[in-house]
Amino acid sequence: LSSLREGQALTVYEAMLAKVPVIATSLDSIKEVTIDGENGILVTPRNATEIAEKIVYLYKNSEIRKRLALLAKDKVTSFVSRGSIETFENLVIEEYSTHK
Repeated sequence: LSSLREGQALTVYEAMLAKVPVIATSLDSIKEVTIDGENGILVTPRNATEIAEKIVYLYKNSEIRKRLALLAKDKVTSFVSRGSIETFENLVIEEYSTHK
């Protein structure tokens, strides 16, 4: 997620719930749930080279990709109440199923 401003970073939550490794700009709302190197990778805003390097890094390191993805789901699940997670997952599933 390459943002200069981000409200609640729902795209990051969605990716984490889907076990997709996250590379995102280090904005406050994203840093609330993403810990650099632990459950995602944070990059400097407006730095396309850094983003590209991190994409290649994850592409070449499948074990790190898997670890980040698993820890990300754990983090976002603990960050939000269980009922909210299930509601959010259902909304995402509904949204994607209507746009096929």
